[in-house]
Amino acid sequence: MADLIQAYLGKILGFIFAVIGAYKLCSQYLFLNQAKRTVGHLKGWTQDSEYLWKPIVGFSTFDGREIEFTSKVGCSLKFKWEIGRPLEVIYDSAKPENAQIYRFLYFWLLPLGLLLLGLVFVFAPFKT
Repeated sequence: MADLIQAYLGKILGFIFAVIGAYKLCSQYLFLNQAKRTVGHLKGWTQDSEYLWKPIVGFSTFDGREIEFTSKVGCSLKFKWEIGRPLEVIYDSAKPENAQIYRFLYFWLLPLGLLLLGLVFVFAPFKT
């Protein structure tokens, strides 16, 4: 009986992860389709924890505004990215301060990871 409850709980959690991943995937896709793209430059770093650094990026919008933002995604590559490094930036013209660095890992890893993890749990066979 406990195995059956555990199996159903895994399926329910998998379904929740898959739904959240699918939602994030769709919202990222919709954002990407309406977002403006430009090239920004690495201005500096802010330390989020002992090993996690978040890049500070500056860019110019198409209407000439200078924007600087701190990425929501951190990395441990601080010393591999030199100040001034060009980075592809995507932003909503209505809210350019909510810009994001456009790199596969930064943009797609979370939604795809949640979706795939959820699907693994949903379609894993019951252990009887």
